[in-house]
Amino acid sequence: ASQAFPADIFSSAFAPKVGGRRKRAINQVNQNSLEFDLNQIVQEMESKSYELQDGVTLLVGKLFGQIEKLDEEIQMIKYPTGKEGNPASSCNDIKLGNPGSTDGWYWVDPTLGASGDAIKVWCNMSSGSTCIYPTDDTKMSPLSYRNEEKGQSFSGLKSGFMIEYPDDIQLNLLRLFSGRATQTFTYYCKNSLAWYDEMYKDKNRAIILEGADKSEHKTKDLKNVIDGCKSRKGDGKTIFEISTKKVESLPIIDFIPTDYGQTDQQFGFEVGPVCFST
Repeated sequence: ASQAFPADIFSSAFAPKVGGRRKRAINQVNQNSLEFDLNQIVQEMESKSYELQDGVTLLVGKLFGQIEKLDEEIQMIKYPTGKEGNPASSCNDIKLGNPGSTDGWYWVDPTLGASGDAIKVWCNMSSGSTCIYPTDDTKMSPLSYRNEEKGQSFSGLKSGFMIEYPDDIQLNLLRLFSGRATQTFTYYCKNSLAWYDEMYKDKNRAIILEGADKSEHKTKDLKNVIDGCKSRKGDGKTIFEISTKKVESLPIIDFIPTDYGQTDQQFGFEVGPVCFST
């Protein structure tokens, strides 16, 4: 049977021409549905089921209705909201397209493939940062006593583990399109040093943080550390923040503790989200 409309008429006539930011592809289902509806109306007109004027009215109504749907979809592609089912490539993408967006949880898909592989992130809209948290079972460890050989990474200790993140592919793409990465690491201490030694006035036992590319972030070189463990007495915590243009060196995946093993010593930790920004 002959086809009333060429197969590519809708993809060529109504395909969005958008530039600048990376965009998700238009859904072909709507185009196929439109083509079927219009062909059906034309065939019924040809078989005299419709009077010409009624058929044209139906035809135009279907056409404009579908154009409105396509326009809505194009707007969602140009200005993704970050809602589930309409992920953006990053939080900055959401901020640019929707200036009124506030801090909170959003969905992003740096691959811009099927929306089903999007990941949930925290967006800091003031900076446009995209923040990914470690997995719940690896982002922290409570205070505990450890009596093992020093000089090894936390993951090498008994009951130790690597710090993991939801999706390596999405993480790698966020790095690729970012100019800076930031992350915090909190060390919980009981009679244990994390950074500065108040007694000896040095940082010889400062912990070392290990990055995603196996690089070492020597905390003794960091500034603006909030150090509550320096007295080596009682419970406390020390908060480190790394902010670097070497985005490949984050997130933190491990660390090397230095001051533990005595019966009155304990340590734990909590890792904050890694945040990528332009």
